[in-house]
Amino acid sequence: MYRKDVDACAQNPYECAPVPCKNGATCTNLQNAYTCTCSAGWQGDNCDQDINECAPFPCKNGATCTNLQNAYSCTCYPGWQGNNCDQDINECAPVPCKNGATCTNLQNAYTCTCSTGWQGDNCNQDINECSPIPCKNGATCTNLQNAYSCTCSPGWQGNNCDQDVDECALNPCKYGATCKNLQNEYSCMCSPGWQGKNCDEDINECAPVPCKNGATCTNLQNAYTCTCSTGWQGDNCNQDINECSPIPCKNGATCTNLQNAYSCTCSPGWQGNNCDQDFDECALDPCKYGATCNNLQNEYSCMCSPGWQGKNCDKDINECAPAPCKNGATCINLQNAYTCTCSTGWHGDNCNQDINECAPFPCKNGATCTNLQNAYSCTCSPGWQGNNCDQEASTSQAPELQSTVSSTTESWTSVYIGVGVGFFVLVVINVAVIVIIAKKLRRRNTRMPNTFTPQINEGREDQTLEARGLMESVYDRIADRDVHLSEYENLKIATETSL
Repeated sequence: MYRKDVDACAQNPYECAPVPCKNGATCTNLQNAYTCTCSAGWQGDNCDQDINECAPFPCKNGATCTNLQNAYSCTCYPGWQGNNCDQDINECAPVPCKNGATCTNLQNAYTCTCSTGWQGDNCNQDINECSPIPCKNGATCTNLQNAYSCTCSPGWQGNNCDQDVDECALNPCKYGATCKNLQNEYSCMCSPGWQGKNCDEDINECAPVPCKNGATCTNLQNAYTCTCSTGWQGDNCNQDINECSPIPCKNGATCTNLQNAYSCTCSPGWQGNNCDQDFDECALDPCKYGATCNNLQNEYSCMCSPGWQGKNCDKDINECAPAPCKNGATCINLQNAYTCTCSTGWHGDNCNQDINECAPFPCKNGATCTNLQNAYSCTCSPGWQGNNCDQEASTSQAPELQSTVSSTTESWTSVYIGVGVGFFVLVVINVAVIVIIAKKLRRRNTRMPNTFTPQINEGREDQTLEARGLMESVYDRIADRDVHLSEYENLKIATETSL
């Protein structure tokens, strides 16, 4: 309480009137005094002295206290909190320790007790359990949480893949096969008749085709059976059944064994499957041209029709063989006959009859006709001359002349009629030259004494056209060397004689 002097009070009996109390203090007027009820944080008679809230050291644990207006502030030392820094900060509150680790709060710190398999300040580093290479035999290690996993290479097993897998444990080899365990493998020794990796495939004994000749193969267990085709026998049907064994071929025939059959090669004169049928040799009509066939044992005989001969009567008998045509005639063989084409001056069936060239009385005026071979000769009466004695003779000439003339025209006519019209022209050309030459030669050779011979001392210009043509033809033939010189001399003499 503050007391003023009397004077002051006399002048101002209300001591609180000048607001002596500061900083929001409440002034209480008293008798000649006042008292100040200070606001929080202030002190002194007039409440004008700040109360130092830090004086009693409210801030703990080394905190720094800052005095404030009716308050204080504590700046806590690390690890502490609260108004007075008297509360330990729980560093484990934000859960710094990971993966199930246990956090221990310390003074301004924490420590983590890691779960198994973790490491590091906050236990957030996984421990690599694969680092010491626990997986063996080429296995792959997978790091896990506080563990590892081994992926074994084929053929290995166990946590660390250090145990060999017994591939035979599951009995892979079938049908009595023996299993041999190998590294990541097994081998099967198959029982007879089986094959394959596991000996579970039946060996097809029919695969190499043991059954022959079209037989049917049936596969069995470690065996096979053959169903043979007809005509075969044996385990593999490779033995031919001999169909000739009962001797089916008769009459001396030869039996040939065939596939499920036989063939008979018959003896001559027999036929049929078993050669038990006589062969009719006349069945094929071996006898020709109307001949009669007589069937014999392995033979036949032919009775030929007239004009034919040979085993089969197919050879024509050449009726010209004994040369029935005479005097240079040409024989033409016919069926069971012949015909003769007579030489000039002959006639008759066999051309053995001389043609009488004197028959038509060619010699005139009482001349005597002498028949010659393919010609005639006229012996003229006195006073006549010429081939036919039809020309009067001069007084100086001989009283009696003889002329030989060929009856070519008459003989040719009979020949041409026999040969036929179609052959006529060709024969005329060829025969004409031959006849003329032969006639002239014969006349020269048969000239008799006292016969008339025409003189040849006349000039060539007096020769007839026929004689000239004949001579020219001879000249041409000589040039072509078709006529010998002696023949030419004879022909020349004959030609000149005819003149």
